[in-house]
Amino acid sequence: MLLKGVEKTYPGLIITTGNVSDATIDGRILNSQKPAQDAQASVIELSSENYRREVVDSELPVIVEVYVQGCGWCRELDKEIGKIAPNYAKKVKFTRIDHEADNAELTVDKYTPAGINLYPTMLFVRDGNVIDFEIGYRKAEQLEDIIEETFDVR
Repeated sequence: MLLKGVEKTYPGLIITTGNVSDATIDGRILNSQKPAQDAQASVIELSSENYRREVVDSELPVIVEVYVQGCGWCRELDKEIGKIAPNYAKKVKFTRIDHEADNAELTVDKYTPAGINLYPTMLFVRDGNVIDFEIGYRKAEQLEDIIEETFDVR
């Protein structure tokens, strides 16, 4: 972990830390605790109370983004999902769940026997079953390709 105010430089990349919950790469804040505004309008926040209704019993195919607070790549993925989610309204449901909150690990892991230990992880669910998954950050264009191939939607 970098210390507050410490800057590290790698070829073409500058990493600077702020407080414990903020870090930047090339000036972009990665570890903000606030969810991306774009993603909020089109993405349903899951909990142990609504997971079954929103994911398992959904009539639409569902993408579940599994994240943890303080994960910079999760924040970046939120932004990319926010860019594309409106394009798939009424075709695909976008959801997200904090794996460390509200017994979420029990909820998600109940439906994913292998469990989740890398973040961000995206689960692709159809008819209550996980049919595919992706681990790590993806750009909006990559996400569109994955969604269209996995769920056969355009």
